Amino acid sequence: MSLLYFFETTLEYHGVTSKELYKLWLKHAGPAFKLHEQGLMKYAFKVAGERTVIGVMSVESPGVLDTCFAELPLHQTLGDQIHTRFTPLRQYEGFASDVSERAGGNSKYEEGKGASKQGLFYLFTFTVEYDSAMTQHDFLQIWAEEGKAALDAKKTGTILDLWKVVAQRKVIAVVCVENPAEADRMSLDLPIMKKMGNRVHIECKSIRPIGEWVEDLKKLADILQTRDFTMPLLYFFETSVEHGGMPHKDLYKLWAEHAKSSYKLAPVFSLYFTVISVESPGVLDTCFDDFPLPQALGDQIHTRFTPLRQYEGFASDVSERAGIDAKYEEEKAVSKEGLLYLLTFTVEYDPAMTQNDLLQVWAEEGKAALEAKKSGMVLDLWKVVAERKVIAVVCVEDPAGADRMSLDLPIMKKMGDRVHVECKSIRPIEKWFEDLKSLQNG
Repeated sequence: MSLLYFFETTLEYHGVTSKELYKLWLKHAGPAFKLHEQGLMKYAFKVAGERTVIGVMSVESPGVLDTCFAELPLHQTLGDQIHTRFTPLRQYEGFASDVSERAGGNSKYEEGKGASKQGLFYLFTFTVEYDSAMTQHDFLQIWAEEGKAALDAKKTGTILDLWKVVAQRKVIAVVCVENPAEADRMSLDLPIMKKMGNRVHIECKSIRPIGEWVEDLKKLADILQTRDFTMPLLYFFETSVEHGGMPHKDLYKLWAEHAKSSYKLAPVFSLYFTVISVESPGVLDTCFDDFPLPQALGDQIHTRFTPLRQYEGFASDVSERAGIDAKYEEEKAVSKEGLLYLLTFTVEYDPAMTQNDLLQVWAEEGKAALEAKKSGMVLDLWKVVAERKVIAVVCVEDPAGADRMSLDLPIMKKMGDRVHVECKSIRPIEKWFEDLKSLQNG
């Protein structure tokens, strides 16, 4: 019997340089591909910009998981610095057939291979709740409709493949689209999103086929490439730095050296170094490798990338869906002095509200947010791909200004009880780099 498992492997690399890691990872690729040839590994993808590989395994028994990676070079060399988590799955076709039968239908789906195509790949994780006012049968009828639509999308190649997590109301899907906006639209168009989107939570990660990563490794094992950043794929990044036993003064000197390299990539970053624009997801895997901090501290640098789209494009899409004739062109924000905050808005919506009701409110919100951008109060803002999440950098005179903003936005006035805001106080990276000059001597 074939048992399916989603796996997520992350690695650290204490005592190994990035170049040595690339050589080791390239050596690892050959034996790993043999697992694919043997039918054990159905899919494998690299999470863009992170030391993480995800995929799906097919094994005869759970015991195989305990040793299936043990002989691979990365595991042999790095040992307990490799962390793998397995999640039991079932093929979505079987689940969709069961749900259809329970909902009173007679649809039977045979497992099929998704159509392969070129494009941007994302990993979607759907977590599905349902309201107390909805019976299980009502819920299953919607999910039966969703199952048919999802499997139709698999036939076209928009969904490469998808799986149901065993015993949980969770679905994992690999999607392939032409651009981030298409992934965003998919998150609105699926039947389950239209009928009960308020109870569906999506997590989105940018991924790339493992074969592309291996081709990069062949070059990276010899020399780190120069890169040309042209295509506007946007990612929010958050980097944290550990420094073990290194004295603070040494860290400040190292960070000052790092600053010079950062300025060389100034056109790549937004003014406040929160968003990176790259030509492909693969650039994220190595874009910081030449910098002094990663070179010196290696796996003590942790960066997480979140795929974005410019808010103007999202606001235009939402307006069109809401029946409003409004098109927004991307504009550079007005720069001004003040206190800076990073606001992350996570938007839920009430069971009594339809998806169209939400879009009407969000269209009004989009207009107000972009007007605030013109005034300089919002420095810039972005929509997280496929998630009901918005990231904004705001500039205000005092904390009260940020507080008032959190009350005055249309979406906060009309459905603020379903909007969750996380706020971080931030400062322009340039000011931090100026401080470093004095900290080195302090």
